[in-house]
Amino acid sequence: MLQTLGGGSLGFAAVVTAGAVGVVVGNLFAGRLERKLRPGGLLVSAVTLGGVALLATGTAPALGVAALAQGVWGMGFALANTEMVSIRQRLVPDALLGRVTGVFGLASCVGMVVGAVTGGLLTDLGTPRVPLLVAGVVQLGAGLGWWLLLRVSGGVEGGSEPDDGSPAA
Repeated sequence: MLQTLGGGSLGFAAVVTAGAVGVVVGNLFAGRLERKLRPGGLLVSAVTLGGVALLATGTAPALGVAALAQGVWGMGFALANTEMVSIRQRLVPDALLGRVTGVFGLASCVGMVVGAVTGGLLTDLGTPRVPLLVAGVVQLGAGLGWWLLLRVSGGVEGGSEPDDGSPAA
């Protein structure tokens, strides 16, 4: 991607740093946003935001736009990750939480390996932008999937409490 936008190693550092800053910002606002959007709404919004940001990164005309898009992606990633963990902790019985968390960790590691191999293949078949565009489309599909699943199941809000312990609205 940076080969097509220029910037060299400093440009790469700027894009990666922007993503990391986005992760920090997303984590700072997770509790507040959960109270406003409720758990399911925040999860769907964050996953969708991340998908849009990946598409924006993949189509960025300049390094600054790619960095901004990665900052937004970092926020979406942090919010989605925090919300998935929170929802899992609300729904899984305490006696099974360690095992379920272990399975999620394993699935995440396998997903990273599959994603790295797939990203390499997509880059070889196209340009460095192709993996970002495919990832964006897949993540938007995941956002739609979560939205449909939560609509059908009635959501995850029943009986849950926000991070600060105050009653759910």
